[in-house]
Amino acid sequence: MLHPLTKTIPVARASCPCSNLQHEHDPHVIGGVIALRGRRAFTLLELILVMAVICVTLALAAPSLSNWSRGSQQRDATDQLLALTRYARTEAITNATTYRLNIDKTAGHYWLTMQDGQEFVALGNTMGQVFSVPDGSRIDLAQEQAPAADIIDFYTSGRTQAARILLTNNIGEIITIECAMPAEGFQVASAPRQQTR
Repeated sequence: MLHPLTKTIPVARASCPCSNLQHEHDPHVIGGVIALRGRRAFTLLELILVMAVICVTLALAAPSLSNWSRGSQQRDATDQLLALTRYARTEAITNATTYRLNIDKTAGHYWLTMQDGQEFVALGNTMGQVFSVPDGSRIDLAQEQAPAADIIDFYTSGRTQAARILLTNNIGEIITIECAMPAEGFQVASAPRQQTR
């Protein structure tokens, strides 16, 4: 007796390349007829339920992903600032020219310039472009000997002005990049802790 969901297909003996003896031992061949089990597919209701579970899971994960993205952008800005300070220090020594990191707190921009006579001019390469902090973040500069403008000079001797650069994101997390002593380079002094769950 065949299962109710089983379809039958007659086997044409003349076109079958195998012998009848093989069909006699095959459980799907019954009296010269191949029995095919009906395959059950997903119902529309099952597909809708799976989609609903996926949507709920994504909705719960979205806030965590946005915080991760925000933290990633702040880390990228930190890495970029560190790269600029290292570049400026190295180039100042190599080219025997004073380099300057300029910071515009109100616009959230920072860029490098180099001394040419009495003035500071653009570098003319990718390191001299104007960089911006991520949206919603701000940049601050704290120096022991505050000059008239928000600048940090890198001298030909390899020394620099001792200073702290503070990157603050829109939820109040602060990353501090600091040069504690004039003979040292800038490094990350403090960073926000990763939230663990």
